[in-house]
Amino acid sequence: MDYFNAMYSLADLGIVHGLREIKPIYNYQEFLSIGTILRHETLDIKKKPSNNIYCVLGGGTVNAGHQFAESTIRIAELCQKVAIELPEYIMNIICSSQNIYDAINENYSSPNVIIHNHVLDATKYYSDAALIITRSGRNTLSELAYLGIPAISFISGCSFRKTEQELNVKNLSVNNIKLASLEIQPEDFVELCLNAMKSRNLHAKFCSGNDIAIQKLKKILKVNEAI
Repeated sequence: MDYFNAMYSLADLGIVHGLREIKPIYNYQEFLSIGTILRHETLDIKKKPSNNIYCVLGGGTVNAGHQFAESTIRIAELCQKVAIELPEYIMNIICSSQNIYDAINENYSSPNVIIHNHVLDATKYYSDAALIITRSGRNTLSELAYLGIPAISFISGCSFRKTEQELNVKNLSVNNIKLASLEIQPEDFVELCLNAMKSRNLHAKFCSGNDIAIQKLKKILKVNEAI
C-alpha cells in the first residue's frame, strides 16, 4: 500500500462523532457525521446493579472559573443531603480534583456516604450502579444511554453551555437520563433520584458510531491497498 496515498485519502475524509448530525465543512471530499464513538471497554460491561449511587463530579475544576467550582460543590452537597434520606443506598462521591474533595469533606456526611479523592475506573461504577449523577457531557451521556443506566444529568455553566447540555440530553431521546437544575431543592432531588432509578434503557435505543467509523476506514484503506 502506498502510505502517502492512504494518508491523503484519510485527510480528505472528515469524521465527526457526537449526538447531532453535522453538515460538511471546508473542502472534504467525504464527510461522515456519526453517533458518539464509545470506549471499547464500555461496550463489554456486564451490569449487576447494586445499592451504589455514584456522583461523578469530573475534573477541570482547579484552573476553572469560580462558578464552575461552586457548581461542582453544589452537586456534591446535594448528594450528601440525599444520602441522609436514602440510608439504604451507598452514595459514592467521586472527586477528580483535590480542591473539591477538601471542600465537601468538611461538610457533614451520613455513614452511607463515601467520598473518593481520586478517579475511579468507569467500568467499575458502570457495572454496579443503581444510579449515576453527573454533568451533561457528550461522552458520558452517550455511554449511559448505551448502557441504559439510570442517570441524573445536571445542567450548569453559562447560557451557551446550558443550551449545549440541554441539547445533548434532548438529542439522545432516552428515558433513563433525567435533567436536573442546580437550583433544585434537596427534597425534590430525593424524589428525582427515586424516579430515575425506575427507568432503564436497552442497548438498541442508542446507536454508537463505532462500527460505522471502522467500516468506513477499512473501506478507504482497502481502496488504497490496490493503488
